[in-house]
Parts: sequence; structure tokens; C-alpha cells
Amino acid sequence: MPDGRVAFVAYRRDFATSAPERVSVRVIAKIARAVSFNSGGKAQQSGVDDEWIMRNISFPFRIAPVEAKPEMLALEPESDPALPAGRYGVVINGIAYDFSVAGDVTDTAQCLERVAAANGTFYSPCRKP
Repeated sequence: MPDGRVAFVAYRRDFATSAPERVSVRVIAKIARAVSFNSGGKAQQSGVDDEWIMRNISFPFRIAPVEAKPEMLALEPESDPALPAGRYGVVINGIAYDFSVAGDVTDTAQCLERVAAANGTFYSPCRKP
């Protein structure tokens, strides 16, 4: 998308009988760095190539039927702010359809660092996206 002012028209045959109640756009963040620990417990940092993760940061969208087309829905943001540059997923009935907003990524929500520890995997925002 050329800018963050987005709206969508979604088409699925099952919308005619089971349209979703909610639709959101979620941030899909790039994992920039990873830290893991070797068998001696020493931390090892590495860069990560082309790994992404869907965040719990979302933007709610309104759903409206398209006149005379029961299998189509119009999706518009509930609030007016434009999405910052980065990658996103429109989540409809549990399925994500991804898209990108063009521009330089400056929002820290778009970048994560991953730490793989003995008690789980943890993510934190990058200091600089």
C-alpha cells in the first residue's frame, strides 16, 4: 500500500452464510536479532534473516455488507489514524492476509529481538527498528 490509510473489500463465498463478527489488522514484526545460550550458558547473539511474527498489537476494523453482494464485505478502520510503514495482517475468521505499508519503518512495534532461554522464548522491541 502506498500509505497507511487503508480500507478493504473482502470476498469469500462463506461470508453469505457466516460473515465474521470482528476483523482486525495486526502488526507483523520482523525479528531482527536473536539471542540463544550454548550448553555452557554463554549468550550468543546473531542476526536473523527473513523471520516474522504476528504481534498482539491490533487495529479494529468495522464490517459492512456490500449492497447486493452477500459474499462481499467492506472493511474500514474504526478510528481514522493511518497505519505506520511496515507489515500487517488482516485477520478474518482466524486467517491472516498480509500486506505492507510503504515507507521507512520507524515504529518500534515493527521490530523485535528474540531470546531463546531454557524457560521459554521471549520477545522485546528493538531499540531501533
